[in-house]
Amino acid sequence: MKKNMLKTMERLGIDGGIRELIRQLWKQGYRTTDSCEGHDSEAYFMFTGGGDWLEENGKK
Repeated sequence: MKKNMLKTMERLGIDGGIRELIRQLWKQGYRTTDSCEGHDSEAYFMFTGGGDWLEENGKK
């Protein structure tokens, strides 16, 4: 995973267990709005339609 993408995921609080899945969603232009790797319950992620969200927001 690229260093800047990893930093973005850390800043956004994306759990390590689902980072690869989230990375694939971002590559396809999906904007994730919430996620959790599960911890003591079921894992989940929420997303909305396409667009180049990572490019627009990953540099902040």
